[in-house]
Amino acid sequence: WLRTLAKLSRSLPQPAHRRTIVVGIGSPALFDVYLPVPQESLLWPFWLHALSASADAGVAVYVVDPRGVSSRVDLGYGLVEETGGEVFMRSNTFERAVDAVWREAGHYYRLGYSPTARRRELHSIEVEVTRPGMHVRARRSRGD
Repeated sequence: WLRTLAKLSRSLPQPAHRRTIVVGIGSPALFDVYLPVPQESLLWPFWLHALSASADAGVAVYVVDPRGVSSRVDLGYGLVEETGGEVFMRSNTFERAVDAVWREAGHYYRLGYSPTARRRELHSIEVEVTRPGMHVRARRSRGD
């Protein structure tokens, strides 16, 4: 999946001011890759490459779990949250997930930045808004 996401992201035309949403339909365990100790994982280079490629292409990953409500344990931030997406598995009504993804695809602002600090594998990103009633779903990190 990580190789596929990187390849798909690299094959997209460079966006001017667009966001691309990739929806994985299946188990979050497959699409929402989580690395407990990233640099020690054998998946780390693939995960970092997928994260960097998706950032360059403006790709956010969303997951719709066809099993609906499940007892998945939240392990923290995985690839979905790192790209600014969301996992939908709290309902057996798929229309809600489709509506939410569609709504987010049409209502967004795209911000960009260039790190000025020394070069490193991963940069943390934090976006906040002060306007009441506004919600932020943003990429949490970017690889070099």
